[in-house]
Amino acid sequence: MESKTAFIFRVVLYGLVASVLTQTPSEDVRQLQTIEVSINRNANPCVNFYEYACGNWSASHPNDIEMDLESVIRQKHVLDYMQFMAEEYPLQEFDADYQQNFVDKTLAYFYSCIAEFESYDVLKYLEEIKPGAGLEWPLVEVMQRQRNGKPYVAPNVWPVGKFHLFTLLGKLSSYGFESGLIDYAWVEMKGRQVMKIWVPELPELQKNLLRTILREMKLPKRLIRKYYLDMIRLHQELQGFLETYMQDEESDHVEYEIPYRGLKHDLQHLYRFISQIDPPSKHKTHSVAFISDVDYFAKLLLEFRNPHKVQRLCNYLMLQFLIYLKYTQPENCFYTIKNRLHLPFDYLYSKYFYHPQAEEYNSHLSLLSTKIYRNIFGLIKENRLDLSADQVKELKQQLLNITSNIGNLPENINFQLLEELYGNLPNMDAEKFYSNDLQALRHQNWLRYHCPSKVICIPQFPVLPRYDVSNNNVVIPFAALQTPVYHLDLDPIFSLSTFGFLLAQSYAQSINVDNLQHISERFEHLQQHPNIKCMQQQEPSDYIDERIADLMGARIAYQAYAQEYKYNLQPKFTTIPWRQLFFLNMAQIFCSKNPEDLEGGDMEGDTSMTRLNQIAMNLEIFGEAFQCPMGSEMNPARKCRYL
Repeated sequence: MESKTAFIFRVVLYGLVASVLTQTPSEDVRQLQTIEVSINRNANPCVNFYEYACGNWSASHPNDIEMDLESVIRQKHVLDYMQFMAEEYPLQEFDADYQQNFVDKTLAYFYSCIAEFESYDVLKYLEEIKPGAGLEWPLVEVMQRQRNGKPYVAPNVWPVGKFHLFTLLGKLSSYGFESGLIDYAWVEMKGRQVMKIWVPELPELQKNLLRTILREMKLPKRLIRKYYLDMIRLHQELQGFLETYMQDEESDHVEYEIPYRGLKHDLQHLYRFISQIDPPSKHKTHSVAFISDVDYFAKLLLEFRNPHKVQRLCNYLMLQFLIYLKYTQPENCFYTIKNRLHLPFDYLYSKYFYHPQAEEYNSHLSLLSTKIYRNIFGLIKENRLDLSADQVKELKQQLLNITSNIGNLPENINFQLLEELYGNLPNMDAEKFYSNDLQALRHQNWLRYHCPSKVICIPQFPVLPRYDVSNNNVVIPFAALQTPVYHLDLDPIFSLSTFGFLLAQSYAQSINVDNLQHISERFEHLQQHPNIKCMQQQEPSDYIDERIADLMGARIAYQAYAQEYKYNLQPKFTTIPWRQLFFLNMAQIFCSKNPEDLEGGDMEGDTSMTRLNQIAMNLEIFGEAFQCPMGSEMNPARKCRYL
């Protein structure tokens, strides 16, 4: 293991050293080079600005992992934390009885990733999670017999009483897996967290991924086909079962408040489910759950009481769970562990990277924020939404109440706070990545519903500034504090056209149509304002709030630069006119290898090409910057704006 560790980090550190040696003295020149290699000189910026500014972006980013700016930033950040972890925290050995603190757990998890880095195999998770105590996955039995050269026989029928469906569903759900048979969420009611359980919609079967997972099990083609078709039939049966229940007029769709003790006595199957997510040791005498369609869950048990049908369902759940692990999680374990334990990693990262320069960072970020705010309030004065005095007051108050969180860490972060947050995470073993990963995945899913105030706890750690509507808070991840988005030494035109734009965009999200309507009934007619209708008529979209943030962010960042640096607008390190340079640098945020595809994951919106071109089309200064004829694609006569 030590030799593999040394090898991997020798490669990583060599790459980092090589990168440092080839850096030019000026951060501005490096940024300029990044912009210039992305430009497609054969495109016309007045016809399609995205194609002009980003046309060569893919060619200049040949690495498969560099899909867009966000993935570039994420990769650089992961390399940084790998380096500092290896340098500052060498692997330690622990006695079996030693109770690890959160740093120890983080280290063991980190080094278990290194041990498995070159031989990651999603099937190894099945060695750690079983359908029940003393039971094997039926399809794994088949796989094992095939590997041993034995002829195919049907899996052994499980003894009655050894398998509990809702225990398995609860265990899989605790990892964030959505089976389509039962779903839950923690919600706040009357000042306390309670669990809600309901019947979800069965997700569409991903047939290509199902076939791929079966192939990875190295089964003969005839068995792959057999189980592939069997899983399709079972999925159809589940769809039919759900449809029949939902259409049955006698089905009880009422939501009931049921105490845990009542569940334990009368609805043991649901109590088993809850106990996998909320362990009995944490149950209180007043613990309750809110459950809708109680009779559905009883009918589900009756539907799967036949032993053979139960085993078919287990195969279905197992394969879907493997697809979830392999295709909705980062395959690279270094990305995975940063996602799972982002608070410990960010806490350690801040100790070595942020705090030594915290005063300088805080001062610079505060100055940028002040410039952005000054220009937002300047737009509000123009009152292009025809707001009343009371509405303007509420809008300003919403902006003034925004808080910020640099690093995405809890307020007053300290060792003890993290000890409490990670106290229920079991000890980690530096030689058992798959066991560690499942434990960390379960804890990550728990933390999503018990997230510290003003912290964003999502499956994939954020790397760019992000507005959190639930807390009226802007999170600035440590990953964002690096080029090509940010650097203390970057020229203001670069700082404001990327980081300043993202910051202004985040603030703008707090006063978009949806948020203002949520804040007060005074804004309920805002959706019908001509400014909003203009956007929809120009380019229909389901994501107008996103467009509002983009247009406001670009206008505010541009005005901040033009006004704050009006006596020194043209940078000395380039002959590119400063207006053009501003938009070309901002375009880097939108450049992507899939510019016409919708964003994936939990971030939905218009395509990156549409978003950037909408900014160009609707800012008068863009047409001036690139001398676009009036009426050209990027300089239409009618322009739309929010504020």
